[in-house]
Amino acid sequence: MAEPNSDWGGQYADMYVSVTNATSLLSTTVIDYGAWTSSTTVTQAAALVQATRDIDALQYIGVRRYGGTQRLEFPRMLESAFPWNYTTNIGTVIQDDEQVRMQYKVEQACAIQALKLLREGGRNVHQERQASGISNWSESLGPMSQSVTYGRGSPSSKAGSVGKLAPEALALLSDYRTSKRIYRA
Repeated sequence: MAEPNSDWGGQYADMYVSVTNATSLLSTTVIDYGAWTSSTTVTQAAALVQATRDIDALQYIGVRRYGGTQRLEFPRMLESAFPWNYTTNIGTVIQDDEQVRMQYKVEQACAIQALKLLREGGRNVHQERQASGISNWSESLGPMSQSVTYGRGSPSSKAGSVGKLAPEALALLSDYRTSKRIYRA
């Protein structure tokens, strides 16, 4: 098996952030990241690859910055920012501030999502509950309460992917998310 590739915007990338950079991001932004430090490098890389898949399952505004040569959904060229996405210096394209911010937010979201996956042991509790027919779930601790509502059908993959992401990761990606609705004529 080939080593995971975190080349930003690369043709062969399969994760948004390297294990080394994810460790650095988590150590400076998350208080309890014991699930990360107690995992092997191979497990951390696998969690980052799955976290990247979870992130790419959502819909985003703009278009891929490098078009067909780019494997993952990020980096994106935001249409509202065009033509300010690029600064040219004798024909060389240089990343502007928005692209740097985007990369940092996506890398951080990927690291946080990978940590969530490691904490849950790779299980997606939301999808498990939905697949078993549970449409509503609530818990309380004092004085002990639990409520379960069973519904019909299974969720669509796109609707289910929103519940998969850690709330912190969703917040980091909120500037790039879209709520496009498709209308048929």
